[in-house]
Amino acid sequence: MNSLINVLDTICFLPLILLSHCGNSVSFEKYIGFKIFDNHTCTAEASLSTTSVVSSIVKCVMDCGHDDRCKSVFYGEDDGACTLCSEVFNYYAHQPAVANVHTKHLRPLQGSCPEGWLRFQYSCYTLTNASNGFHHDECVTMGAHAIYVESIEEQNFLAKTFKPATGEERVFLGYKKINNILYLAGTLTLPTFTYFKPGEGTISKQHCVLIWSNQWGDYLCEANAKTVCEIEL
Repeated sequence: MNSLINVLDTICFLPLILLSHCGNSVSFEKYIGFKIFDNHTCTAEASLSTTSVVSSIVKCVMDCGHDDRCKSVFYGEDDGACTLCSEVFNYYAHQPAVANVHTKHLRPLQGSCPEGWLRFQYSCYTLTNASNGFHHDECVTMGAHAIYVESIEEQNFLAKTFKPATGEERVFLGYKKINNILYLAGTLTLPTFTYFKPGEGTISKQHCVLIWSNQWGDYLCEANAKTVCEIEL
């Protein structure tokens, strides 16, 4: 296991198992799965080729990078088996890092907010340092996730308290589109609450969500804005 982690470190993996623009030699985003993750692999229908044996996870990832249809790879550290898959694999969809929807404000208080975070009901909120695009991964490194808004009360807190307190005109929320379907970022879970401006929420080439002027809008994930991170107490 330690040897696998060392290999991952050499190819710039983030805690979300997301590979992106690594060392300028690979310019693609892929979700990467391994047999150590509950022995998950893609379905026969999604497999792009018969499983082959390669020398390393790096070679397996590079094979994926040279195939436009490839969305994930599954590499067996024990036998070197490399499977290319046309399905997106999201580890957090199989191992949820956050509470189930509609439960975060219903649990007994379990602690206090980290220093510098703002509290509302039973959650704590802060902003990412990065302001050059949507950064759910930075939230994860803080033990948090990009915010999932679950009620009009939480929406009003963001618009009328959090944004003015931080001085930010617009911020990213914790949502990401796949095939123009909106999911909670880091999961394959559909949101149960949204607050889009009229005409927003369905723009196919804008995969992320910003809040500005107190409502939500579709936006490019590379837009200059910070991301709201949330920890549930």
